[in-house]
Amino acid sequence: MTISIELQKQQQLIHKLLKRYKITYNYDEYFQILFIHLWQLLVNYNPQHSNSLESYLYIRLRFHLIDQFRSKHLKYHFVDINLCHLEAPNNFSSIEASILYTQFSNQLSHKEQQWFLLSLQGYKQYEIANIMQLSLSTIKNYKKAVQVKYSNYFKI
Repeated sequence: MTISIELQKQQQLIHKLLKRYKITYNYDEYFQILFIHLWQLLVNYNPQHSNSLESYLYIRLRFHLIDQFRSKHLKYHFVDINLCHLEAPNNFSSIEASILYTQFSNQLSHKEQQWFLLSLQGYKQYEIANIMQLSLSTIKNYKKAVQVKYSNYFKI
């Protein structure tokens, strides 16, 4: 067994794991981490200790991926809401849109600003709950509060 041939054959296993855990953000980063770990597993594999190479790799890669989720160095870091720049709507200049955004965001609490920023970045509610380490119901309350403040601010 040559390692390079086996690496090519087992890449599909990494894709299955990433799909199973619904990894959409940082897909390439997780793929690279698992690919390196796959290489290490293939180098250290001893057929006498395991019946099947595929099951051995699947279990080890799955646990490694879970460990990556739990590790502190891959936790999300919040971007300062004041540094965020939204694209201006078509009928506004970028300065007017920036002023409107700043005025509106000043009405939000810090947690609401974090929710708003993550929502604008395309995160789903359950992902925002994981990132902010809050319950989903709390995140939904932030969403409602921002919607109310938005409709009051823009008189919708």
